[in-house]
Amino acid sequence: MANERDKPSDFAIGDPVTYVPYHAHGDASHKDCERGHVTSTNERFVFVRFKGSTSEACKPDQLVRG
Repeated sequence: MANERDKPSDFAIGDPVTYVPYHAHGDASHKDCERGHVTSTNERFVFVRFKGSTSEACKPDQLVRG
């Protein structure tokens, strides 16, 4: 799982990320994880585009870069 000290400004537009929901307990291979790309950030969230055309707000501690 991402480091809890990660903040939205640690992510850059275009970064590939994996969303790891809390119930996956840090297991990036969990069936509910999703891959996407960062589209923007603000003070609280990282916006990630997954399969759809709309970006979703994610907490940075639920994202793994790469």
